[in-house]
Formats: sequence, C-alpha cells, structure tokens
Amino acid sequence: MAVAAWLVWRAPGKDEDKRSALMWFGIQLAIGVLWSAAFFALHSPLYGLIVIMTLLIAIVITIVLFDRVSRPAALLLIPYALWVCFAMGLNFAIYVLETPRPMSERSVLITGCSSGIGFASAREMTSRGWRVFATARKRRYRPARARARQ
Repeated sequence: MAVAAWLVWRAPGKDEDKRSALMWFGIQLAIGVLWSAAFFALHSPLYGLIVIMTLLIAIVITIVLFDRVSRPAALLLIPYALWVCFAMGLNFAIYVLETPRPMSERSVLITGCSSGIGFASAREMTSRGWRVFATARKRRYRPARARARQ
C-alpha cells in the first residue's frame, strides 16, 4: 500500500488528481483503523460490518483515483480490496453466528427416538419450546399421519 501511494506521489501529472487520490488513500486508512476499533475494541460485529462496508467503498474509490494517476499503483491495491472482501465475509459470518435467536427459532434434530432416551429427549425439548425433528425406526413412535400413509 505504501508503494502504491509513493507511485502516485511521484507520478507525473496534475497535482490536483494526485492530491485527491492521496486524500482518499488517507481516508481509507482512517476507516481501516475505525474498523479495528469497532470490531476488536468495542466487540461489535454489527458496527464492524457497517465500517468495513464503508472501507470497501473507500478502497474502490481510491483504486479508481489511483488508476487516473498511475495504473501500477491502482493494481497494487487490488489484493488489499480482495482481502477486505474476505474480512467482510468473516465479519458478516461472526455477526450472524453471534446474533441471539428467539426461543421460537430454535430447532434440534434427534435421531434414534425409538429408544427410550431419544424419545424422552424429544419430549423434553418439545416441552421447552424447541422445534424437534425426530427420526425413529420403530413404528409405534412415528407420528399418526406417517402411520396413516403406510
């Protein structure tokens, strides 16, 4: 990243184009620091996700502006953009996995409900509000609708 900024700084061309490109480079660096603070210091995957999406937009803008001044500088930022895409996917996965779910959305699969322990577990989970998907080999524990179709 530093080499890319150096290439833009040393490239021939309009100072105005270089100034705006380097300004956006600084902005995306600052947003990167904000992401670290939001995700790691605040322990907030949601805020981290919002900030990293903003970071990706700033990186794309920086790449476009760098390309106007120096193509090699723009190409050097592409792996960084790809890495941020990967980090955003991880951030999203952590956000989804850590979001609390209401009791009504909890489900469990219990196999072997033909045994007494499996059947008792399925009944206990159902009484606690879980949605239970149970499998059984013996006919007597299958639901009445399934027996009627056989």
